[in-house]
Amino acid sequence: MFFVEIQEFGPVRRIVAWNSAGVRLEVLPDNGAALNAFYVPTRDGRFLNVIDGCNTESELDESASAYKGVFLFPFPNRLQDGIWNWEGKTCSFPLNEPARQNALHGILHNQKFEVVETMATSEMALIHLTFSSDSSDSAFPFQYQVDIEFIVTDNEGLVIKTQVTNLGTSIIPIGFGWHPYFSSGSQLDDLIFSFPDVSALEVDKRMIPTGARMPFHVFDRPQSFGKVVLDTGFELNPCDVYRIQILDPAQKLKFSIWQEAGTDGYRFVQIYTHPGRKSIAIEPMTCMANALQTQKDGLLFLESGNSHQVDWGISFR
Repeated sequence: MFFVEIQEFGPVRRIVAWNSAGVRLEVLPDNGAALNAFYVPTRDGRFLNVIDGCNTESELDESASAYKGVFLFPFPNRLQDGIWNWEGKTCSFPLNEPARQNALHGILHNQKFEVVETMATSEMALIHLTFSSDSSDSAFPFQYQVDIEFIVTDNEGLVIKTQVTNLGTSIIPIGFGWHPYFSSGSQLDDLIFSFPDVSALEVDKRMIPTGARMPFHVFDRPQSFGKVVLDTGFELNPCDVYRIQILDPAQKLKFSIWQEAGTDGYRFVQIYTHPGRKSIAIEPMTCMANALQTQKDGLLFLESGNSHQVDWGISFR
C-alpha cells in the first residue's frame, strides 16, 4: 500500500509518497516542482536514494542556486544575452548567468506550483502539480498552464508526465526540460555508465551551441565513468525511448534514466559532472540551448488551445 503526505519543510512544502517495501519519492512543489528524492532498490534488498536534493532545510538555498531537480521552462539551458524576438517584439530574461551574460533555465525553476491532487492506492502513488501564467511576465508574455504528474510504482519506478497547454489566442514557442542531479553515494569515477547513440553539441566560450555536432562514442558500451568531465549537450539519435543506464557495483545498484525521444519529445540531454565528483546532472530537454533565440533546434510551436505532453522517468531496470 502506498501513502502520500504533505509536510512542512522549513519555509516550503515537501510531498512524500512511500510504501512499506521501501519505495519513496519526495517533491518540493514550492521550489520549481523539484524532484528531491527517489529511492531505488539495490540487489541486496536495500533502498537507496539516487537523487542529490535537499536533505535538510538549511540546504534549500544551495539547492535552488544549483537548480537541483527543478522544471525548466520556457527554455532549458542557456539563452544568449537573455534576448529573443517574437512577432516583431524583443523580449528579455534576467541574466542569471552573469559571468557569461546568459539567461539560464527559464522562469519557473523558482516558482510555486499548486497541488491539484495526491492519490495513493495499493499499487501506485500520484502527485499532480500545476502552474498557470496570466501573460504578465514581459520576458514570456503568454497565457499557459503547466501540469506535472509524478507517478511511482514498486515495479516500474517513477514516471514524470509534463504537459504544457496554450491558454492564449496565438501560437506559443516553447522548450522545456528537467534538471535532476543523480548520486548513489559513491564517487562518480567508480560508476559504470552507458549512453550510446548520441552526438555531442559543440559550444562556444559562452556555452552557446555553434551548430556543429561531433561523434561521441565513449559510452556506447557500459564503461567506468573514470575521470571524464562533462558539461555537454547531446542530441539523441532517432528513437522512441532513450535510456541512460547507471551501475554502482559497490552499492549493488542498477537503474536507468529514460526519456521519450521521438518527434517533439526530449530529443536532447545535457550532462554535467559536479566538481565534487559525487553527483551528475542528467537533464532531459526538448530543445538545445539557445533554441528560443534561433527559433529552431527542437523548439516547439504550440497552437492556441493545444497541449503537449512528454514523459521521462527513472526505472529500476
